[in-house]
Amino acid sequence: MELTIYYDYRLKDIGSETLKDMKPIIDLLKPKFKVIGYHEVGEWLKTHGKGDLLIFFQDVIPYTAFDAEYVDLFGKFNNLYQYIKRGGNVLWLGYVPFFYRVRCGNFNIDVSQAEERHRQFIKVVRLSENEVCYRDIVSNIYITPSLKLRPIEIPTKYLGFIDISDVCYSNQVINTKETTIAKFMESEIKNIFNKTYRPHKFSRPVIPLNTVDLSETFCVGRYYGSWIGMIGEGYFIRLLDYAPHITKEDVLSAVTIAEKITELS
Repeated sequence: MELTIYYDYRLKDIGSETLKDMKPIIDLLKPKFKVIGYHEVGEWLKTHGKGDLLIFFQDVIPYTAFDAEYVDLFGKFNNLYQYIKRGGNVLWLGYVPFFYRVRCGNFNIDVSQAEERHRQFIKVVRLSENEVCYRDIVSNIYITPSLKLRPIEIPTKYLGFIDISDVCYSNQVINTKETTIAKFMESEIKNIFNKTYRPHKFSRPVIPLNTVDLSETFCVGRYYGSWIGMIGEGYFIRLLDYAPHITKEDVLSAVTIAEKITELS
């Protein structure tokens, strides 16, 4: 079992939406976990699988991990999907998965012009003379390197089942009911399944770790804040969706749970 954290300090702003100040936690985990960045994660996913665990400590998916082009965003032939299918596990913390993606490269992008033209969508940083990073997925908008905006079909089907339009974008943290599986997982860890901020409704089976029944204007029915989705032999584990309200202890507890799931898978 190889334990790895994705975190790129160069992308601490553009590459993360709600997960902030993660470096002290990473330093605590470093003796056990390897830390890789934007340019390493794609190759890591290609060469790992069964029994391995990748934890995203930045909640904007990097293009090198999810290397799907516009016409194949919901397809299966990308690094992340294939890794999970082979039996690899992923722990996703923080904001809604696949709501944002960051892409870096030798793009001819004028940073100030980009922000002026599409202030609502564009977020760009120049890391060096030859490397520019920008968010090429923002909600249901895809942005080309030439800064053209294209719509992403709704409902989305990232990894075959994750639909960002089935998320309840609430303005407050909501109390939830823990499932029996969650209570079993929390035998030594308490209180990370008792609330949610961006709960998800699913049309296909997942393993729910907490639930909440909502009857709001745009959110009606049963939602899940923490859940596990199975793809092939591996798992996509979704915890701590209530960032930025999480604590160091919450993150360490989530890591422990992901390790246990990986040991048993």
